[in-house]
Order: sequence, then C-alpha cells, then structure tokens
Amino acid sequence: MSVNAIDRLHKKADWAYYLTEAARGGLGSCLEYSFIDFVFDGLGLDKLNCEVIEGNDAVVKLHRKFLFEEEGFRRSNILKNGARIGVYLLGLTKDDWISGKAGVKEKYDRVLKNYSVSVEYEQNQGVTA
Repeated sequence: MSVNAIDRLHKKADWAYYLTEAARGGLGSCLEYSFIDFVFDGLGLDKLNCEVIEGNDAVVKLHRKFLFEEEGFRRSNILKNGARIGVYLLGLTKDDWISGKAGVKEKYDRVLKNYSVSVEYEQNQGVTA
C-alpha cells in the first residue's frame, strides 16, 4: 500500500495497493478500511484518489463498497502486455467517508476483526502498510 502525490495545499493524495491472488479472505477489505481511515484521520487529507486498470472490475467494485465514486475513465491510457487499455479514475472525499464510515464498518465488522493493521508514516518519506 502506498500514498503518493500528497498535496498539502489542496489536502489530497493518490493511493494504490496490490495484493496477490493468494491474499483472500477479507484482507483487501481490512486494508482498505484501515488505510482510508488513516489518510483522513491521521494525515488530515480531504480527498483520496485512485486509478484501476480496465478489466479489474472486482477492484472497482471493492472501492465502490468503500464509498469511492467513479470520476472518469482514461481510455487507452497505459500499455499492458503490448495492448493499450484504459484506467478508471475513482475518488473519495473525507465528508463522504465520515458520513458513510459507520455503515461500512457495520457491514465489514466481522472481517475487520480478523486482522490487525499497522500503518507506519515518516514525514516527507511517504506512507506504507
């Protein structure tokens, strides 16, 4: 997991995380919930953005469950295995997170209890989990 392009002036950042196929059983949901919470509460940001490559519908669906909204689509944006594919743009505001966080927690509480997430952050060094 990483947060990058942190913009303190506009209180926004981009984020990404990658899990292997073997990482199932709610780990992605737990990481997503914990990291979103950290970005808004710990870093004090107001907007979180991400990109998901075309064809990765499961990740778009997961982000939407955590209140992200689709904000656009960049067609033919990257090369993957020699083919040009698009990228979905998604975003989440702190206000939307605050208003919907309790519902997300209630829905995923059973999964969230299975993991403990620790976020390490060093000013000017970035964020990892």
